[in-house]
Amino acid sequence: MGMLIKYAQEHGEDTASVVAANYLTAALPALIYLMLTGTTQVSASTIWFGVGGGILWPGTFFLLVFGIRKYGIAIASPLSRMAVAIPALFGLLILGETLSWTLAFGLMFTLAAIFFMAPFSADSLELDGDFWWYLPLSFGAFGLTQLWTNLFNNYGGAGENFQYITGVFIWSIPFAWFYVWWFRYKVSKWTFILGGLMGLFNFASLLGNVWGLQSAAFAENSAVYFTLHGGLHMLSIFLGGVFIWREPVRPRNWVGIAASITALVLLNLR
Repeated sequence: MGMLIKYAQEHGEDTASVVAANYLTAALPALIYLMLTGTTQVSASTIWFGVGGGILWPGTFFLLVFGIRKYGIAIASPLSRMAVAIPALFGLLILGETLSWTLAFGLMFTLAAIFFMAPFSADSLELDGDFWWYLPLSFGAFGLTQLWTNLFNNYGGAGENFQYITGVFIWSIPFAWFYVWWFRYKVSKWTFILGGLMGLFNFASLLGNVWGLQSAAFAENSAVYFTLHGGLHMLSIFLGGVFIWREPVRPRNWVGIAASITALVLLNLR
């Protein structure tokens, strides 16, 4: 999805409009499934999780759009994925999941990568001015977004996966399009083509998270799941930014990637 945002930016599309359009497609598969199965039951908790997700999902996407425009996809997208520390710590501290030494060091290496991937200026050790607010806001917003699905799995309606997914994307539509209308972003046919493709990936990503967290391997190891998932995503996006878009990367950024790979190895030794 980050790569589609980058592609849209390079071809002159208003990426905020593309993000808004993606929710039209993302909501369809889950909605069609509910209609075909005749599912009408939905609990109050699932409805509220859907509303909350409808605010979080477009908000974090718009934040990612800013980050990609400002710092490039090789930096912005991996930094957003470092927020896996928030759902990982939730699993350890709130859900009482076991903290092994491999998981502890895996989390440490994941967090260390934040420092090495931060966009320092070329001639000094001072951070870009916007980065001081972008990092904590991005870290918190993306962390809460990733945590949201785990909260649903633990406190939402049982067996209401598709109701939750439908709710998240349905509620995202008015919030996202209000943002587009308020800032007068342009809309074209490519808005809906790129947005439609992004929506399919968005749906698959959320469904994968729901099923992954409910699987036997990660049902009681959400900390491992989020760190592993985030690390793999971070590595793929970083390499895409470097080798496809030829974005400039400093040696310290490669140290960050090495730290993330080390984290992945440790997490797979659990």
